[in-house]
Amino acid sequence: MSYAILKPVKIDKHGPAYTVGDVKEAMKKLIVAENYFLGSSKVTLTDTEKAIENTERVNKQFNHALDNYLSIIGKVKDEAKNVSGAVRESSEKLAQGLARIEKAANFDRLERYVTLLERAATAMNTLAQLEAEGKLEKIAGALK
Repeated sequence: MSYAILKPVKIDKHGPAYTVGDVKEAMKKLIVAENYFLGSSKVTLTDTEKAIENTERVNKQFNHALDNYLSIIGKVKDEAKNVSGAVRESSEKLAQGLARIEKAANFDRLERYVTLLERAATAMNTLAQLEAEGKLEKIAGALK
């Protein structure tokens, strides 16, 4: 490959000076000889195509993950609705069952029975103590 040698027109205290035409001609020869911009643009085009492919691949992966996430959210919402409905139904059934039990069992009468049973238990304990102390026979004999 031959490079065009750019020869200065003059040299002064500021350094070499070139004509615009000579510089343009040298650049043309350099660009053609080295395919500088063509090679650079091919690399840039290849890099751009790779970047676009990677972006599209990542975008597809993200959309797939987002679709999965939205699907899971939908399933969770549906399950939450089902569970909420089941809890509501169970609480209604429990309330109805308690109302039936309250209706069937007369709590006032039940309270009286409990009070009578407590008194009977206290009396049995007292009689057992008296018998253990030997006083029950004396009291029974005095009552006859």
